[in-house]
Amino acid sequence: HKLIDAFKSTLESALHCDLALIVCDATGEYEMQRDTTLQTLRELHFNAPYLLVMNKTEDFANDVEFPYESICISAKTGKGIEELKRAILKRFDGEFYFCELFIPYAQMNDYAKIKIYLTERSTAFTDDGQTVQAVIPKRYAEKFTKYVVRRKFI
Repeated sequence: HKLIDAFKSTLESALHCDLALIVCDATGEYEMQRDTTLQTLRELHFNAPYLLVMNKTEDFANDVEFPYESICISAKTGKGIEELKRAILKRFDGEFYFCELFIPYAQMNDYAKIKIYLTERSTAFTDDGQTVQAVIPKRYAEKFTKYVVRRKFI
């Protein structure tokens, strides 16, 4: 519990995530790791979706049985990383837009008030305003309609 208290602010940041990755060491007592992590997060009222990721699986045969819903990876060798990326993208399928925005300088104050709802990937400044490459959750897309130059689902 002392360790949990030390990481409480880090754990509390997980409460605001769209998807959590619960990463367990496949060479250890992964059931205990998973259960302890989930119990601790639930005590903090965590209710976001999550993926169970089993790491250090590079030396395991393919027939080793890990929990059905888990994704087996090796951070060391890269094994399973593409599968993990696909699983993450599948969870967000249709929930986010990749957008190019243009914000005239005269509207920068308005944009500053709503930019907390997106993730800026890159920005560039022109004579007339700022061009932003951003990821916007579908539920907030309407806030940015007047700035959208181009958008597509991720």
